[in-house]
Amino acid sequence: IKSNGLTGTVPTELGFLSSLQVLDLYNNSMYGTLPTELAQMFSLVWLNIANNGFIGTIPEVYNIPAFQLYEVSTNGFTGTIPTWIGEMTSAYYFSLSNNSLTGTLPTEVGLMTGLQNLFVNNNSLTGTLPTELGQLTILQYVDLSDNGFTGTFPKELVQSNDLIGLNVSRNALTGTIPTEISQLSSMTMFAFQHNHLTGSVSDELCWGTNSSRAWEFLEGDCLVDDNGQVEIECECCTLCCNANGS
Repeated sequence: IKSNGLTGTVPTELGFLSSLQVLDLYNNSMYGTLPTELAQMFSLVWLNIANNGFIGTIPEVYNIPAFQLYEVSTNGFTGTIPTWIGEMTSAYYFSLSNNSLTGTLPTEVGLMTGLQNLFVNNNSLTGTLPTELGQLTILQYVDLSDNGFTGTFPKELVQSNDLIGLNVSRNALTGTIPTEISQLSSMTMFAFQHNHLTGSVSDELCWGTNSSRAWEFLEGDCLVDDNGQVEIECECCTLCCNANGS
């Protein structure tokens, strides 16, 4: 029942549908807190409630180990990311983007070994990026942008040989871009602008083996800043910014 202009709150009676496997309320105008009865939907493995006006904490579900898709982006959810996400070992798609979540990205994210898509962008998350992200070896798309992540850019974040797109822009990351990223031959999208990264983008990352890499976008802080300095040397970036937001 996605994109139907539905309004109002989610009825508690929905929790009685114990055989329901897929719940798709995407892109309506529903609002309010979600009933705790959702956690009684024993067969549910696919939840999409994105693009509504739901508030409160992100909904807990019952059949966590069997869950495949968890999409709650673009709502008004608050609070922290719960550690039970680590039990979602079968999930391939997990999105919390465009909410008002705080706290850190818990280390338990590294237990979500089936993940191919991870989106937590546009929240108010802080702290360092957990090295446990390196345990997610089949990741394809990751968006961590528009948060307050600090610390160095962990090399563990680029351990997946399947990685195609990575966005860490608009955080407060420091240090250099891990050299390991140049080995990811499938990567065609990488955004790292508006951080405090330094150094250079290697020729190998720019062009790939035998000049075979074709970037869809490569965006970094490679413009001259107000002090006449360039934070990142990049000869192949498709968009150059500087760390003060220009």
